[in-house]
Amino acid sequence: METQQPIVNRSGVPNSRRTASLDEEIRIIGATLWPSADEPGAPIVSAADTIEASLLPPTTRLVREFPVIGLDRDYIRHLERRILRRPRDLESHVRRILALRQLKDADGIAGALADLFLVLGSRGKALKERLYHAVRKHVEPSHARFFGRHLDRGLSPTDPMPSFERSRLSKQVIGTTHIVSVRDDALGDALEQARVAAEAGYADAARELLEGLLEMDPGNEAVCNTLLDIYERNGLHQAFFTTYTRYLGRPLACFDRWLRTAARFRQDDSARDASGPAQQP
Repeated sequence: METQQPIVNRSGVPNSRRTASLDEEIRIIGATLWPSADEPGAPIVSAADTIEASLLPPTTRLVREFPVIGLDRDYIRHLERRILRRPRDLESHVRRILALRQLKDADGIAGALADLFLVLGSRGKALKERLYHAVRKHVEPSHARFFGRHLDRGLSPTDPMPSFERSRLSKQVIGTTHIVSVRDDALGDALEQARVAAEAGYADAARELLEGLLEMDPGNEAVCNTLLDIYERNGLHQAFFTTYTRYLGRPLACFDRWLRTAARFRQDDSARDASGPAQQP
């Protein structure tokens, strides 16, 4: 039988003084991943490198406590992956910001706050204000002033902003000459540019612009519908399946339409393959 190793009490608080909720979390985890911490004489080790943060048991506490050293960083990376897959997952945004505040990670907090401001735009002012006031003392003064000026309108990729290296959502759209905003007040302009480009015969440029917008927000119905229009109108089978495969498992808007288009394109491809090459007289 393997020797059980105790968890590390990172907070330094004796086990008897821990909160009941944390004790419950540790007991749940201990049943499958972590051994008991009460075994006398057992050496203390860090188990963070053997534990998958995404398998932590659910908790209603926004600020999670960790029974092993180093797991907090893995958990933050897990939240970042969730945000990349679901940019509108506000719970993950909030957990990420508060977890970074616990670590007093100024650069990480600024990047996480920028991602939240990008996703919310002019919406969710109360949430932006609450988190801003919770973390402003932990970021650089210039960054705090920047976010304070953008509480009302949020952020757009078109806004001049500091270099937030830890942001995961502030990206340029590849294949275009401008940074495209996904905020409500600018999205219409970007979509209109795509439509005009497609109608003028520049379907590839329009497609690349829209695929860039889709990368930043796969749940936007207007972007998905306009992009699907271009795929279908121009018979872009390969481009469609490249995008469709890439986003399998992510919350794409208009998902029923994606399924119908995939079925139709597969049927077209099968019919073409069955007909074979044209026979020579």
